[in-house]
Amino acid sequence: MRRAVDSRAADHSGDIGATRLPLVVDIHGGPHVSANVWGYDREVQFFASRGYAVLQPQFRGTGGFGLKHLTSSYREWGLAMQDDLEDGVRWAVEEGIADARRACYYGGSYGGFAAIVGTIKSAGFVRCAVAVAAPTSIDCLFDSNETDLSRLADPSTLMESHIGDPHTDRVRWKSINPVDNADKVSAPILLAYGIADVRAARHGNDFRSPLEFTAPGPPLCFPGAASRPRGERTA
Repeated sequence: MRRAVDSRAADHSGDIGATRLPLVVDIHGGPHVSANVWGYDREVQFFASRGYAVLQPQFRGTGGFGLKHLTSSYREWGLAMQDDLEDGVRWAVEEGIADARRACYYGGSYGGFAAIVGTIKSAGFVRCAVAVAAPTSIDCLFDSNETDLSRLADPSTLMESHIGDPHTDRVRWKSINPVDNADKVSAPILLAYGIADVRAARHGNDFRSPLEFTAPGPPLCFPGAASRPRGERTA
């Protein structure tokens, strides 16, 4: 795994260098976007100011680390890409930064997908998750005409190389789709999506129904909002 920690760790009094802190794993969307860089990040600083350590893992598929790092993520949604997140948490624990009993996965778009899968695949490892405008069904990404992929002239190329072939991989997708594994959710999830978002709403609604009956905590939605609660639209 190629990873970097772009964060500041502070306790509630603001002291830098505190140890064994509750950890927020800030999972970027995309997932094939440029890596986080060292610098001011308002979300990171907000969490740090509240006494959390923040880890921004550069899991496989993150841009800026070469072709091998990129291609090692192909067809690994919910699998090796998820393992990288666990490796990052273990690193933070081994370094004395984080408390192994208090890790939360947080992200939007793909990051939200990974946050939810963390509560399914890493039972007992992830204590809670925040998922914003998260896809909850890989099948839906390619079957619905209201997704980003549906706008491509030939989505099959991206589907087959990056995520999988719908003709042969649907059984595998069923094993990692949040919507198909809601009964395995092991931690509270703050599920946030805008009902007016034509892309995220279907994913959120399809996952919300079974989640309400099986998850440790209730979902949260924002009527009339777009991709993000504050009304911002994502790409």
